Amino acid sequence: MIISAFITHKKAENFSDCQDRFSINVDTKSIALADGLSQSLFPKYWADILVRSFTSNPEWIPNLASVRELAPQWLDIVNSIVQKQYLEGCNSAWRAERSLKEGRSAGATFVGLRFNNYQWECDVLGDSCLVQVSNNQITKILTSEEVSAFDNFPDYYDSNPQKDGKGQLLSDKGIIKEGETLLLVSDPFSDFLLKNKGSEFEQYLI
Repeated sequence: MIISAFITHKKAENFSDCQDRFSINVDTKSIALADGLSQSLFPKYWADILVRSFTSNPEWIPNLASVRELAPQWLDIVNSIVQKQYLEGCNSAWRAERSLKEGRSAGATFVGLRFNNYQWECDVLGDSCLVQVSNNQITKILTSEEVSAFDNFPDYYDSNPQKDGKGQLLSDKGIIKEGETLLLVSDPFSDFLLKNKGSEFEQYLI
């Protein structure tokens, strides 16, 4: 089994603007990807906490209760950033502190995959998806979204334990066969692949 991963930013942005995070752990045979919602507060740190929690502990299931237990980790990171900004004299420090007092938080979509030999289990929330490919054809796009095309307000996990986020976790399992590929992708790729699934160009996309 070959595993490859990459992360990049949008054309008009810098890499530091990218809110995607992924984690791979060969010991737990797990992979996870999360995409922080760009309009939320410090989302890339929340995305990183989610993926590392999934890959570091094979027993950890990303449900609402277990995700809420991660909230203090995100808050500690954000408070440290704010204090550092104050020490450096950054004007953004007071805005971030005010946002925290107003209850603003981070949001992130999520997809996690675990292997047991050739068997796999996947958990997904939002438009970060599992895409199954066989013989250069997309055979499955696993998403918790109920719409046929993704919008600007996907299902997500919230870093505020007082908030429920949006959507319900979707889980699936299967057996990876010879010649098959499983892709974990965030919304630009999931949206693109969804729109081109079944088209005459599909065989050239993968």
